[in-house]
Order: sequence, then structure tokens, then C-alpha cells
Amino acid sequence: MALFVSNSTSKHVMRFQEYPGMPHMIYKYLDFKKIFISSLDTDVRMHLLYRPHFNQYGWLEKELDLIKKYPEIEINQKGKLIELLKSVKLYICDHQGTSFMEALVVNTPTIIFWDNQYANRKGAERSFDILIQSGILFYDPKEAASKVNLIWDDVKGWWMHKDRQQARKEFINSQCMIDKDCFGKWVDTFKNILNNPGYINREDSLKKR
Repeated sequence: MALFVSNSTSKHVMRFQEYPGMPHMIYKYLDFKKIFISSLDTDVRMHLLYRPHFNQYGWLEKELDLIKKYPEIEINQKGKLIELLKSVKLYICDHQGTSFMEALVVNTPTIIFWDNQYANRKGAERSFDILIQSGILFYDPKEAASKVNLIWDDVKGWWMHKDRQQARKEFINSQCMIDKDCFGKWVDTFKNILNNPGYINREDSLKKR
């Protein structure tokens, strides 16, 4: 099965958030989702689990309207995501969130896509460029769906290729904190930020410890 994990956001601004966490972003976000699903091969959709965000903020009806024409798609709202990541054939993510990092850490084959209108922090650009170059991250939902269709018969073989595994490792090393002493590293990082105003690059600061 392929697991497609969604996101949602409040209809009113609560705080500044990454894509699609602001109300004005949600309509394009839903359009991207619609394009992606409609571009998948029927065989892929027949093996697709769609997991809405647990907080829907009133968007669930519109979200499910996008996929109701595809009754073969199964809606999943049960169980822990991390356990699903360990068992699915492919993980699909359409937003910048924790789950795609978790998927990379547990080495689940992953396809990511989102709108590139919203820039990444400069210190993180190279990490995301690596995912683009290795065919993991896309800024076009049709291209992402085409990649899923292309690799569907041999997802594992595609994922275990040395280029993708190297990209995965580089991204984890620069953007994911999986060290057993992560709490100590975060404490030291925050201390450095407080004591040295110029010491604010997360990627660099975590490596300097």
C-alpha cells in the first residue's frame, strides 16, 4: 500500500506557520492534492491509503470531496503514523511537516511534493535541493504523480539506489535530530543562541557542539 499523509490549518490566523499552515494557502494546497490524485494510475489509487490530518479545522468535507470520485481510495484515520510508516510500500507527503522526516529516518520509500512559492530558509536550501536532484521532492504535483507511477512496480529497488540513500542520509544529518543526546544538543544550541546573537543557524549550530 501507499500512504498519502495530508495536512490542514485553521480558517483563521493563529500563528505564522510553514506551508500550508496559513489560511490563504489552503485552496492552492487542495488544488495540488486534486491534481496529484487525478494523475495517479488506477492501479496505484487502488492501493492508496489517504490519511487526513487529525485536526481538520472544518476542511474535511472539502478535502474528501476531492477524492470521492475515486472510491478505490481508502481513508485511514487509525493507528500511529510511525507504525504505518514501517509497513507501507510508499509514503507520500504534500506538505512541510514532521512526518516526511520521520519517514526518511525509518527509511520508508518517500515521495514529497509541495508549492515552491514559499521559500525555505537559506541555510536549508541545499538539503532540499539534494532531495530534488535525487527525485524525492517535487514542486509540481503532476511530476510527483508521474514518478509514483513510474516506480510503482519496483519502489524498493528505486529507493535503495545509492543516490537516493545518500540524499536521504545527507538530509537527515543536516535537518533531523536523531542523536541519542538530542536534548543535550538542543540545550547547548539554545544557550549559544542566547549568549551569541549571531549564532542562529540551526544546521551549523547543531554541528558545532
